[in-house]
Amino acid sequence: MLLATINLTIYILVTKDKFDNIDIKRISLLLFLIIIGITTISLVISPVCFLNHYFIASFLKV
Repeated sequence: MLLATINLTIYILVTKDKFDNIDIKRISLLLFLIIIGITTISLVISPVCFLNHYFIASFLKV
């Protein structure tokens, strides 16, 4: 997912002449915010999943 957004950003920056009517800074800011959002969500979900797995494993042992 992260690689796809980086590739899209590079593609837009390389073919800037085709995207004259689109504001490049706005698109890059939007992609940057999407990357930050995905990173934050994954950082929040990972410990929750780990703790949930640990809780289920300890519950099944008893």
